[in-house]
Amino acid sequence: MVRCVLSLGFSLTFAVFALSAPAPEKEREPRFVRVLLFAGSPTREYQFLRSLLIKESERKHVALSILLQPPPGREKRRPGVDQGVPAERLLDTFPAKLDAYDAIVAFDPDWTLLSGEAHKSLRDWVREKGGGLISIAGPVNARQLVRKDADRKLDPLLDLLPVVLGDPQLLGKDIDTSKPRRLIFPKTEVVYPFIRLNDKVNERTAGWRDFFDQKSPGETRNGFYSYYPVASVKSNGVVLAALDDDKARMKDGKDQPFLVIGEAKKGRVVYLGSGEVWRLRQHRREYYERFWLTLLGFATEPRP
Repeated sequence: MVRCVLSLGFSLTFAVFALSAPAPEKEREPRFVRVLLFAGSPTREYQFLRSLLIKESERKHVALSILLQPPPGREKRRPGVDQGVPAERLLDTFPAKLDAYDAIVAFDPDWTLLSGEAHKSLRDWVREKGGGLISIAGPVNARQLVRKDADRKLDPLLDLLPVVLGDPQLLGKDIDTSKPRRLIFPKTEVVYPFIRLNDKVNERTAGWRDFFDQKSPGETRNGFYSYYPVASVKSNGVVLAALDDDKARMKDGKDQPFLVIGEAKKGRVVYLGSGEVWRLRQHRREYYERFWLTLLGFATEPRP
């Protein structure tokens, strides 16, 4: 039974199907999506997704805006840096009002630079306006979300996340970034199309085995090398992918979450434990593009 179908682009369609009756995805007219990329630094994941969304904006499927925070010690970004969007869409500060956006993709930004009012605005935008937030944890700024700030201005953001982040030092996590990790995909009541990388194969996790089993040029099997540790998953969080690594497990013995979704009233929040989805692009570009476009479709799907 089809729960909902919507499209982001002519070739990539978002749909959620019940497990008992998987059905082919249906083609519909694309839905125009307004996206804000919010990054603490120009990481590889940020650059690849920016390039993809610029291409989608040229096809009139996306309106792309960018807020790239300046390097530490600088108050403003360097002048003359071209991010591929019109000048009016290259922001210097976090927007006071978010009604102009359907989704925000946050690449390990320094959330402490935002005011308390900005955090409240973000929470209201997700919960009351149906905004979609995709939060990508990273090694630079994520731990700021663990150490409570004195004025509690980060609380609205922490309330939105479907996970409780941990401090690697306090958890005793000495993360080995020298080896690739596979993902485990727990069974869920519905099938999420962004988990199925190969849309030509009607399997829930089609494409992932192909990715993990193939070796990279360095004769190392593909996988994800880094992650930010999660202390616990909230009651509204649904784990769609976890790390297949016994040493990475949480204190309760459960597998370390890598991709978690949560609903917040009218909106949706997605947590990614590492900005390494770009590794899919090295394997097959269409896998990478399908994952991100269908994930954005899910995050911005209108909800009752």
